[in-house]
Amino acid sequence: MKILKEEDELYDLEEEEEWFENPGGIPGVVLSRLPNFLLIPAQDKVEELSGTSGALMKTLSKLFEDVRNASPHYLEAQKYLNLLQEELDPSDDTKEFGKMMKGLNKIVEDVFPNTRLLATANLSDANKSIKPIFEIKMSNNVNTPIENQGTGVIRSAVFAMLRYRTMRETAGNIAPLIIGFEEPEIYLHPNAAHQLRDTIYELANTSSNQIICTTHSPFMIDLSRKSNQVLNHFIGEEIVQQYGSTEYRIEKITSNPFNITDAFKALQGEDRTYVKMLLKMDDYMAKIFFAERVLIVEGDTEDIVIREAISRMPQEVRKDILHNWHVVKARGKASIISLAKYLRSMGIHPYVIHDKDEGTAGAEVFNEPIKEVVGEERRVMLENCIEDVLGYPAPSSDKPYRAHKYLNSNWGNSWDEVTGDWKTIMEELFFTSFNLISEEVAEEGVEKQKTHRKGIAIAKKEFLAVKPVEHNH
Repeated sequence: MKILKEEDELYDLEEEEEWFENPGGIPGVVLSRLPNFLLIPAQDKVEELSGTSGALMKTLSKLFEDVRNASPHYLEAQKYLNLLQEELDPSDDTKEFGKMMKGLNKIVEDVFPNTRLLATANLSDANKSIKPIFEIKMSNNVNTPIENQGTGVIRSAVFAMLRYRTMRETAGNIAPLIIGFEEPEIYLHPNAAHQLRDTIYELANTSSNQIICTTHSPFMIDLSRKSNQVLNHFIGEEIVQQYGSTEYRIEKITSNPFNITDAFKALQGEDRTYVKMLLKMDDYMAKIFFAERVLIVEGDTEDIVIREAISRMPQEVRKDILHNWHVVKARGKASIISLAKYLRSMGIHPYVIHDKDEGTAGAEVFNEPIKEVVGEERRVMLENCIEDVLGYPAPSSDKPYRAHKYLNSNWGNSWDEVTGDWKTIMEELFFTSFNLISEEVAEEGVEKQKTHRKGIAIAKKEFLAVKPVEHNH
């Protein structure tokens, strides 16, 4: 390798320059090699899907191009287009087009001297010269124009075309396509939404497609899939910054790609396998990606008791909890450990409620491992089981039903009528939500809640110590 010095000439000025014929510039060369982009919008206007520039027409045109480019007749068509272009040479007055242009220009020059009309036909690109005109109808007992169909039906037709295009990939070369789905689940029956989710994952598993999908539905996420999916959670929050005497409010967008962290990749073996099976069983598990905080409980009994408690809380508290929290059933104490590891590997730091199970060897042994995974500040360990906390003997069967029956017999319909240790636990766990009403009460000058339980102050102190971690997702 020769190291150039400052005085070295980078090129010889006397060397004869060699020019290349213009290959078409950026539009003709660079852009032609980039993947095509198709957007399927989340619009309620049918023209956004079925209009001349809508997703349905664009997808149908893309299928037409794929079929046309693979046809030998297309090559023949280009040959005849070249011959036709020669016939349309305006400078050749031996051809009909040339004679026409000569006659037109003579008339123009008679009116405006030295003025000529120039018209050149360019048929060198059959892709631009051969354009289909589609008249699309759909049949459901009766043939109707596409604009008379429902939005969900039209979007499903687009998805069907894309799936067919993917199926044809093995038959020949297909140009890469980036597909943007905006909320694909809208307008669809839940069962149809599940089928659509499978279709999108199938599209993503091919080399010719790259899928970008935005959704508000947990049912469009399937963590059991092995495709190269990146789950990215975006959170918008308003922050206040002071510059001099002026205060600015800025919208900050935080992004957290859940499943590409080093911790997630390092999670192997039984934990990952078992949790994946759990996630396959429960689609609702995917709601963790749409909540700021996740609470893991052992099973159905705890889940029912928490839901009954939340339903009796003050309206503002209940709304805040339902908006920001998601309760996940681990379906067994042992699986809490695996599930917590799985969530933490994706940057989600869950809270946990579980029984102490003192004296029960098969269950007590998991207390310490749970603490090690989630941390003491995020764990609520019940003394000794949830029935002891509520105040009735633990039954040997039908625990969820008996809990439901007990609560409806002993709790009133409002939060003030709920008593006991479980109320304290809920207020400590959801202290940020309860603080909403505490602040309102303080502003009104009401003395009703002078002390909002000592446990809440303790929980608040512990929460603030870990709040930056929680805030990231």
